[in-house]
Amino acid sequence: MERIDMVEKLRDKANVGYEEARAALEAAQWDLLDAMVILEKQGKVQAETATYSTEHKNELLVTYEAPRAGTSLGDMIKRFFKWLGEVIRKGNRNHFNADNQGERVLSLPITLLVLLLIIPPITPVVIILLIVGLFFGFRYSFSGPELGREQVNRVMDQASAAADKVKDELKKAADNSGADQH
Repeated sequence: MERIDMVEKLRDKANVGYEEARAALEAAQWDLLDAMVILEKQGKVQAETATYSTEHKNELLVTYEAPRAGTSLGDMIKRFFKWLGEVIRKGNRNHFNADNQGERVLSLPITLLVLLLIIPPITPVVIILLIVGLFFGFRYSFSGPELGREQVNRVMDQASAAADKVKDELKKAADNSGADQH
């Protein structure tokens, strides 16, 4: 989205003037959600008068406005596909990465990963491969403007550490049972 479009979108959502919207976006490094938070903290927008609120901030938030009375079916379909397009764009900007021994082995757009996880015959295979990969030293992470955050990847590191712990415990148990037999 171009900056002028972002300013217009923030103006519409926050009910503020052009200069206020632009200043908030610049202060938020052109992140719409952060700009809305700035405007709310400055008291320039009230959540109840805005068509959008940041009360529950979610990095992947894509707003979908409910249809108003008198909205035609065509308008509702158009709004739905606009929303769906934005979700797909965000999914394509963010990637799921698999690294092994510090080398990137795989990088999939989140959109493709979601498709693989929702197609019933493929879902169990994908999940099993992801879990088995953890036991073979693969590390998973996310990259991109919405998901490439430290806190998201910290959770992925914890999953890898848990798999390493289980692997070590299984190895110790196997070593102990092998020692008992001799």
